Amino acid sequence: MNPFPALVALCLVPIGAAQSMTCTIASNGLLQANLGPQVVSTPMPASANAPAGYLVAQAANISSTARSSVAWQVARTPAVVTFHLLHQVQVTGPGNGASFTPGDFLLHLQSPVTVPVRLELQREFVLVAGMPLPALLVDVGDDGSAELDSSTPSGVTVPVWLPPGTVDVRVRALVSLGSPGSAAHALSVRLLPAHATAFELGFGCAAPGLAAVPLFSGEIELAQQCGACNGPWLVVIGSGLHPVPLPSPWPLCLLVPTPDLVLFGPGAVSHTLAIPPALRPLTFFAQSVTLIPLGPASGSTFRVDAI
Repeated sequence: MNPFPALVALCLVPIGAAQSMTCTIASNGLLQANLGPQVVSTPMPASANAPAGYLVAQAANISSTARSSVAWQVARTPAVVTFHLLHQVQVTGPGNGASFTPGDFLLHLQSPVTVPVRLELQREFVLVAGMPLPALLVDVGDDGSAELDSSTPSGVTVPVWLPPGTVDVRVRALVSLGSPGSAAHALSVRLLPAHATAFELGFGCAAPGLAAVPLFSGEIELAQQCGACNGPWLVVIGSGLHPVPLPSPWPLCLLVPTPDLVLFGPGAVSHTLAIPPALRPLTFFAQSVTLIPLGPASGSTFRVDAI
């Protein structure tokens, strides 16, 4: 007897039980624009917990401009947390300047459970020739050791075990111009669960398909990708691959996983699996089959590895 269906069925989680990770930010720093003797300063707020913000300091006259700005955005779902940051300085006319210093953002990441995650750090500098390179530093854990700075490659992935509680990520930036020109740098921080991976193998004949998504709660969500589709559908889960043709009007419409466990999903319902440590590592395959009047239509097959 194949124990796989019973094992996976025991991992099913009631709908709505998934928990999300929270992300709040604190900041400091000063935006400053100098136009000759005229100085315009805009301080960063001590707490910038709004999901998005934009601040600017600007001084201008009929022939010259000095401008410094910063924009940030935080977004989170049960499967990803993102932080985007953009600094820009621009100066026209001699004797003027603009700066953003010492621009700190402190990201407070709070996890509901102990979970392995990966932080994807990506930076980009945009400079006019001859302009000084902006300074940028990202310190995961706020322990004084930078995982990303102005000299490291533009993209870095950092594996981290997040315990229940708060882990801080410090982002420090310095952009300064004392002569005409412009400079900008952009930073993207993406936090993703690392307790499982999901790879799309293909083999579907029609949309909508399945989305297999690891969650911060340690679970894996199997959801229909078409939010406007209200018809019934199936999720077929198997421990192996055994393609068989479906009685469908579309060519090469295959059911790919071994049908060890079949879950029914009326409309936009999703299924969540919590794979306990005793069953890991575990590999399974999942595919959706939409039931429509013309015949069954299979979506893409996913390979899921619970690490």
